[in-house]
Amino acid sequence: MTQRALLFTQAYAAFEPSPDDSPNAIPFYRAFAGLRAAWGNDFCDKYNHALHQAACECGTADKPYTVAIKVLQFMVEGYKPPERPTPSYSYNLPPQPPTEQDARTLFNEAFKEAFPGRRANSKLANEKWIEKREKAMAIMQGRYEIEKVAYDKCEQRREDQNRAHQQKWLDSIHQAALFEDAVREIIHDETAEGVN
Repeated sequence: MTQRALLFTQAYAAFEPSPDDSPNAIPFYRAFAGLRAAWGNDFCDKYNHALHQAACECGTADKPYTVAIKVLQFMVEGYKPPERPTPSYSYNLPPQPPTEQDARTLFNEAFKEAFPGRRANSKLANEKWIEKREKAMAIMQGRYEIEKVAYDKCEQRREDQNRAHQQKWLDSIHQAALFEDAVREIIHDETAEGVN
């Protein structure tokens, strides 16, 4: 019997149920106490899901510790990593800096409002354009800068979300690798001492 199996057997046998424990849950509690003693608090605190799964499976088994080890082996061997997250892409084009034509279009709209019935390419319109050209360009540049800031914020938010999804995926893979290492250490201890 290995050291871990001995610790399990001692804690399993020494478990005293409390009077308010459900009779159906006592095998689980007994196995839980035994596995915590065998695998250590550090493993059990980090991988509580494995402890619960193993305790559920081995609570009423004839050889509970052997069943618990097999549950751990299955959890490692049956692990399928999650699919890599697909990044989201933006299909929106970034805003373009304004051209003189854009400014002239803005001016023409304002001119038609100010002088209804006059053509936007009349002599008066061309004279006014020379006066108002810089102002129209400044207005268009201001609009462009507002649109550019909004576009950049949206792109940054999308990139941040992509990075967060990627990091979450990497963290899950890393946690699975740490779990596998911890389980393999327990299994190695059992096989090294010739029990499993």
